[in-house]
Amino acid sequence: MMRLDRLVLSEIVGPFLFSILLFTGLFMSADNLLKILDYASKGVPAGVLLQFFLLALPPVLALVSPIAILLATLLGFGRLSGDSELTAVSAAGVPFER
Repeated sequence: MMRLDRLVLSEIVGPFLFSILLFTGLFMSADNLLKILDYASKGVPAGVLLQFFLLALPPVLALVSPIAILLATLLGFGRLSGDSELTAVSAAGVPFER
């Protein structure tokens, strides 16, 4: 892995994880929190509620991950461009497609 790859990856990973957590939290709280609270008021055990929550995660992650990847890429390359690092990489002879 080249230094450039590590630089770009390090700029994208942070915003990606943050946006995954943020959007997953928003989707889960909007949809499943009311169901979980309703089940809890009816006396469903905590283990079953946790299982319900964990089983609801994969579809939400499948829905949220493209949004998170787009946002992380835009933020990462925006910061690289703002600090003129993309200009330096281009001046070093690395093609933009790289």
